[in-house]
Amino acid sequence: TDSRGDSKYGQYYTLNEGAWHTVQSIEGGLHNFDMVEYHDMLFAGLGVASGDYPIACSRDGGLTFSPVEMQKDGTPLDTSPSGMIRVYDLFVLGDSLYAAFRYGDNEVTYDLYRYDNGVFVFDNQWYQKIHQVKYTSNIIGGKAELNGQLFFTTGHLYATADMANFTRIAFPNAEIVYDLYVEKDCLYALCGVARDDGRYTVSVWENQSGDAAQFTELFHFVYDAPPLSMVSRDGVFYIGIGDFHATNNKNGMILSVKYPGK
Repeated sequence: TDSRGDSKYGQYYTLNEGAWHTVQSIEGGLHNFDMVEYHDMLFAGLGVASGDYPIACSRDGGLTFSPVEMQKDGTPLDTSPSGMIRVYDLFVLGDSLYAAFRYGDNEVTYDLYRYDNGVFVFDNQWYQKIHQVKYTSNIIGGKAELNGQLFFTTGHLYATADMANFTRIAFPNAEIVYDLYVEKDCLYALCGVARDDGRYTVSVWENQSGDAAQFTELFHFVYDAPPLSMVSRDGVFYIGIGDFHATNNKNGMILSVKYPGK
């Protein structure tokens, strides 16, 4: 959210030869919330000053970035009236790139823009189409594409094939969905439920078909803090722990769970 060092640049980090390197090349990017590669270009979703565009693009592997114009109804978007000029999330679905432009503070007030011939054009509005369970400072957590659908979590899990119409996927115990991960054409969902004793039931679910209703639980366990993120490698699930409360001494733990069926 806030870059370290020179605040006139949005920064990101690259892993090269076993070491992390800081890159400060997004001029005017007060915040850098999301990055995605698309058609040999690198896009960044930013928080910028009033009047600027909150999306930047690099065509040279991230060495330099330029702002990308946004258009609504054929007219360049005027961001000067808004106090929150932010694109928190970039999405790739099929062969299309989308950016969620947020305005306002309380609801999921996103205008969705689609990349088209060098500019982002208004596509549709997400206001009151999706809803959030507040478990981090971000609205949208994990994102994953499977069989022509984009799955994403706001605490609730949603699926869409067109970025305009959404299916909400319910779990049996009203689990919060924290993260998503795809491995070998299988979608995994990381979930958690708060218990009466202050602990959490953490569970991992799988979906091999891409049908939004076809989630089955792989395993669950009880832990002292909620989960936050997950990756899987050859049947071993690595689960990052991250409570919204910074004082929780379990924050930053990474659990490895080997699922015997994998």
